[in-house]
Amino acid sequence: MEETALVGRRCKALVARQFWLDGRLVDEFCAIFLEDDHKDVWKLYLDDEDYSWKWEPEQEMPKPGVTISDADLSYPHTDMFIRFPLRDHVIGSLTEGDLGTCARATIRFSNGQALVLDFEYATERTTVRLERT
Repeated sequence: MEETALVGRRCKALVARQFWLDGRLVDEFCAIFLEDDHKDVWKLYLDDEDYSWKWEPEQEMPKPGVTISDADLSYPHTDMFIRFPLRDHVIGSLTEGDLGTCARATIRFSNGQALVLDFEYATERTTVRLERT
């Protein structure tokens, strides 16, 4: 299934995966997981080989509060609906692109809002914000 199949579906869950190294937060949003109303789960992440955003199907949705870890690395999962109230909103479009200073991914919703993820090349960090479109 192509990620464009998400267009027209409702967002039922939205979970962020953080990246911690040696007890220090490196990236608050190293991956975003989205579950739609068809129970399909998608992972949006930055491919660090070509610095582009990629959508990939996943088998299951990570649970908020659960951390994957080994040695000095840890990947806690957080519920993004706490900060971004997008539950049950219909996905209108998905776009990715290079803006020169950052790689941007945008998920637009039918309620006129967009979740915008920017991976900033200079800081190597991802920021996420909600915008009115």
